Amino acid sequence: MLKLRTEGTKFFSNAIMRFAEIYIFMSVLYTLNYFYIKYSSDESSDDIMPRNEPGLGLQTSSSWGQDRISWKSSGGVYDSMTEEFFLSKVFSESMQPTHVIPYYFRAETTPDEEDITITTLITSN
Repeated sequence: MLKLRTEGTKFFSNAIMRFAEIYIFMSVLYTLNYFYIKYSSDESSDDIMPRNEPGLGLQTSSSWGQDRISWKSSGGVYDSMTEEFFLSKVFSESMQPTHVIPYYFRAETTPDEEDITITTLITSN
């Protein structure tokens, strides 16, 4: 006849329970630390870059598109970005070029009254 030893299974059962308790405790500590670091308000931090600003590599040859668009976000903070950056995001799904300067901004002389300008927006769908 086969006899089971209950002492051994009780030891493993206790060990598994202790491991689960330690794992849950460490998970809670890790989560609290993550949220504390992520959402603690440290306004003097220099390593946080503004999210709505275009990259430093953007340069334009004229002042067209450099007007700033501002709005109040849900947190009560005013955000702003250049008109050119805003239009590049709005028309990101359209086919290129994304930087179109109307003729009357680059013209050196006044166009004739008979001249017309036709603009077409081509999308991929």
